Amino acid sequence: GVLELTPAQEAIVAWRAPEAHDVVKEEIRETGVLPGLANLGNTCFANSVLQCLLNTPGWFPEACLAFSHFGDSMLSSKAALGRSFQNLAREYGCTSGGALERSNRALRNLKEAIAAIDPQYAGCQQQDAYEFLGCMLETLEEGFGALFHGEGPSIPAGPKADVIRAICGVSMHTRRECHQCSACLEVDRVTDTALRLPLLSPEAQLDHGLREREEETPVTLQDLLDSVRRPETIEGYDCDECRKRCKESGEEHSRSTITQHGGVVSVTRDVVIVVLYRFAHALDASGNFKPTKVKRQVAIPTELNMETGSYGLYGVVSHLGTTLSAGHYVAAVRSRRDDLWYECNDETVTPLTLKALYDGRPITAVREGAEPYILFYHRRPSDVAAQIPAVLGDTGASPAERREDADAGADAGAGQDPPGGGGAFARAHRHGQGRLPDALRF
Repeated sequence: GVLELTPAQEAIVAWRAPEAHDVVKEEIRETGVLPGLANLGNTCFANSVLQCLLNTPGWFPEACLAFSHFGDSMLSSKAALGRSFQNLAREYGCTSGGALERSNRALRNLKEAIAAIDPQYAGCQQQDAYEFLGCMLETLEEGFGALFHGEGPSIPAGPKADVIRAICGVSMHTRRECHQCSACLEVDRVTDTALRLPLLSPEAQLDHGLREREEETPVTLQDLLDSVRRPETIEGYDCDECRKRCKESGEEHSRSTITQHGGVVSVTRDVVIVVLYRFAHALDASGNFKPTKVKRQVAIPTELNMETGSYGLYGVVSHLGTTLSAGHYVAAVRSRRDDLWYECNDETVTPLTLKALYDGRPITAVREGAEPYILFYHRRPSDVAAQIPAVLGDTGASPAERREDADAGADAGAGQDPPGGGGAFARAHRHGQGRLPDALRF
């Protein structure tokens, strides 16, 4: 039969199908070199992250358009950052070949908005780029929640939004396998906005010599992913399944041995953010713990293949410097305007000619002396077909039928602009129909 969609699901479809309804799309009006962002006083950490967010393909920029459909009097303090980011995105999209200057109101408003959330961003001190990214994403999520729930008579209440985690959520769990009863348990489920990968083993943080050896040994991103879920054997485990079987058979229960796999990735969304933990506390030669920067070389794939999908690299935030207390952040981004790579160093934006960024080879750095810190990946278009049931709900079709439907849809949509949909999304919220499909909720 015909698949019936809820009003909220129709709003989601409108994001994906620009020809549906009267979708309003925030277009990038200019082409050419991306605009730089003025440094407002040691704000390179923020500028680098913002360049990556502003060039995120797919849903993220369109979702943020929802904030533009609410007046200032209807915005909560949590939603104010979303409005500021949306205004910055509009200014950014209207600028080409120059920079948003220090006097730019949208840029300054965003700094003021996030400083209102966390006072550490009010001054001119250097901050950690990943902490800033986390603050941005969590506050945007709370802002979407404020739009769902509403704080005035004209905005109806609704459920928790979870929009950000529907875009860049990474769901992980721990898997335990009992050697005695062969039961397999999945526990400690959690959904976060990034994959955080330590560059040193726990042992290396306690052994100065081992830390130096590990730091001098290049590693691949896949090695780091594998090390997070490296199995460990645990003896004396009180297995519930073993206890249940013993109770049923009348036998005496005894503790068993299990194999535990931590950090198993079960679900990833359209955007995957990977953080390489370059800042740690390690034991030095004098036997004292001190903060240190880990400069270990990591081979980063421009094409990341995970069990949950295939992803292409589109942004890298790198750190220059030898210590935690000093340094500089720069970003390398793949432009949404012309699909070319640029280095964004505050106000200065220059094309990148690193061939590996274009031919699929791994990279270890995008600039000499700069260590990659935060990696941004986006799901490959050919892999989106597998995610259609997650958006619209399972129709019962076979995988082959789903692929055929997706291929047909892709052919029909060839040559069209990327979906916008901010208007339909916001209208659904204004009329109390802002619930995301359950499959998109965590």
